[in-house]
Amino acid sequence: MEGKMPKPISTELRKKAEAQLKSEAGDHKVIPSDENTKRMLHELQVHQIELETQNEELQQARIAQRNASQRYTELFEFAPMAYFSFDLNGIINQTNFRGATLLGMKRADLVGKQFSHFVTAQYRDIFKRFLVKASGGGGIHSCEILVQVNNNPLWLNIEANINITGVNCFAGVIDITERKKAENALSLAAGVFNHACESIIITDVTGTIIDVNKAFTGLTGYSHEEAIGNSLRMLESGRHPPEFYD
Repeated sequence: MEGKMPKPISTELRKKAEAQLKSEAGDHKVIPSDENTKRMLHELQVHQIELETQNEELQQARIAQRNASQRYTELFEFAPMAYFSFDLNGIINQTNFRGATLLGMKRADLVGKQFSHFVTAQYRDIFKRFLVKASGGGGIHSCEILVQVNNNPLWLNIEANINITGVNCFAGVIDITERKKAENALSLAAGVFNHACESIIITDVTGTIIDVNKAFTGLTGYSHEEAIGNSLRMLESGRHPPEFYD
């Protein structure tokens, strides 16, 4: 009974193997006289080359996969932004170095801890509702919350969405404390500006009025809309020389 021929792995691999076998043919090759044996030997040689080629391609694929995994790990671990993975109850599964630094704890100590542990009492319900929305899908959801880290208040902006398995939320977290301080300072300044008893005018470098307060409109009779965009010359009283208004 004739021996069975090995099954080719793929048409493309077989073509490569046939070409390689022809290129390697030489005087040192043993050429059997029996046609069946010759055919069997040929098929075995081709199959061997197919296996070697496939093994080489698998090795290259493993190297590419390892390199891609390393790039992803570096991107996650050393990103300048804090990243967290929560389960649907807000328990931390994973974070990067920036996340651990932000919350002032070692990464190993953060895993398994409720993120809401850091959230101040008045913002825990906000964080809970945010987590429910993010867990429900529908794209990226965001919220701003106040947390307490080593007795220091921090304002955080969190953006999160559900992962493809539907069991974890991936979140990017940014410290916006300085932005909040600036917003509060601007709000305070605006309050002083609007409620001051003295007339206040704000101009640009050319002397064009860009804002006035309520005391100004009460004192001069000009409305806010009438004053904006005009020069201080609109206030000329004749008591000062023209250069006073330049």
